[in-house]
Amino acid sequence: NNDPESYKIYKKHATKHTSWVLCANLPLGNKWNTALKACADKDFDYLLPLGSDDLINKEVITTYYRLTKRGYNYLGLANMYVYNSQTKEAKFWKGYELNRKGESLGAARFIPRFVLEKAKWHIWDSERNNALDASLTTTMKRFEKELKPAVLSCYDTNMILVDIKSEVNIWPYDTFLGIPVSNFAEVINKQFPKDISKHFLSGF
Repeated sequence: NNDPESYKIYKKHATKHTSWVLCANLPLGNKWNTALKACADKDFDYLLPLGSDDLINKEVITTYYRLTKRGYNYLGLANMYVYNSQTKEAKFWKGYELNRKGESLGAARFIPRFVLEKAKWHIWDSERNNALDASLTTTMKRFEKELKPAVLSCYDTNMILVDIKSEVNIWPYDTFLGIPVSNFAEVINKQFPKDISKHFLSGF
């Protein structure tokens, strides 16, 4: 990021496990690839990309971990909650349809390091400002013979992925056709620590 206010937030919460990468915000594909390249010297087995407007709970991580122990090495979620931070409305989006039905969402995919290395730390189209999910899917197809994938549903499970919408998102809240969630506050309070749920529900 190149926003001074964002850097202040980073400094406030930085730990030995966090890094700051200075980069132009657009194109988005280039921004994500730049951040990815900065991870090349880090010691890790899997990449889990999350945007600043995405939130997952602990159950996603523990479920992924259990599946890697069973040999799965490429994981993702098929659906998610979408939250309007302005109106406080929420809905459950069932995921991609038609020719993309069954494709995992870009947020919270679990990508093995060997793919990143073979792709030379470049897994998104650097010129894109949208449709990065599709761009990543195209990259992953190059390595499908080496992957054992699983696409998981958040529906009727304890896993939660939330996409937080505001006035600045590329894909606004109303572009997602989903099931209204009237007990969203209850869901968040149940699945997240109190300090996180309180901050979240007070409005980003």
